[in-house]
Amino acid sequence: MYRSFRLRAFLTSFTSAFLIFLIVWMAALLMIRPVAPAPSSTALQSSSSVYLPDSSDCMTLLLCEDSPSPSVYLLLRFQPVVGNIFIFPFPQKLVLSLNQVSEPASQIYRSFGINGICQALSQTYPIKVEHYIKLSKEALVPLLDELGSTKIFLEKDFPMDIYNTSVILKKGLQVLDGAKMMQWLLKETPSNFSEQGKFLSKVLADCINQHLSLLEESNSQELFSAVVNSCQTNLTFSDYDARRKAADFLSQIAKDPARPLLPTFIQNEDATLSLSPESLSEFQSAFAENQ
Repeated sequence: MYRSFRLRAFLTSFTSAFLIFLIVWMAALLMIRPVAPAPSSTALQSSSSVYLPDSSDCMTLLLCEDSPSPSVYLLLRFQPVVGNIFIFPFPQKLVLSLNQVSEPASQIYRSFGINGICQALSQTYPIKVEHYIKLSKEALVPLLDELGSTKIFLEKDFPMDIYNTSVILKKGLQVLDGAKMMQWLLKETPSNFSEQGKFLSKVLADCINQHLSLLEESNSQELFSAVVNSCQTNLTFSDYDARRKAADFLSQIAKDPARPLLPTFIQNEDATLSLSPESLSEFQSAFAENQ
């Protein structure tokens, strides 16, 4: 039962967020302003070839598992003007307000679904959440295989069983394919929902920053189509197609844009959670609509 819980935690929080966000929205919405010195005229023939984003390009997206009760949600804010992707995890016990009624996210989801969570976030905080993606567990494994390998630093030797073969990965930097990544996360993901979200946000940010090549025009359309056809979302192909060239441009100039927010929570008397004042301030700054 405990192993099953860890598997559900991984499938819910990491894989759906990483695959869907990385393949869909980084290809569809994110256009980051270069922070390096301006390229020479030999590198860029004219300024018209450079995409310069403004606040209208920012977008907030809610991600969760397609299940009766997702345990963890990931809220992502795309801030191309400042060159960041903010990742904010929150557990199902976080109290949100919908139509002037305060309830934990789990209850709002049961009553109103993913649209209810989007509306509650918009009413609780000064943000606008219009887009969402839900992915079933059955669709995760084949999508994970589309990702490729990721570099992970192991704190200690790590034994695992891969395709009925026992192997030991040595301490230090290792390159993990999908099967090895799953094994590692099954053992390393914390069981506490709040700590789980923080851990997975860090891993997610690291993986996003490693796989920017998925934004290249030769890669992004096929992956976008595969993901959208496997999930429930209110995104359309036009969201991607209108930004195909900007996504290709990003893949060539962006460096480590993903940044996890690691919130702390206050436990209420009824065992629900609220954001600490410090985390609330950081969250509102990162997700402000006027940026």
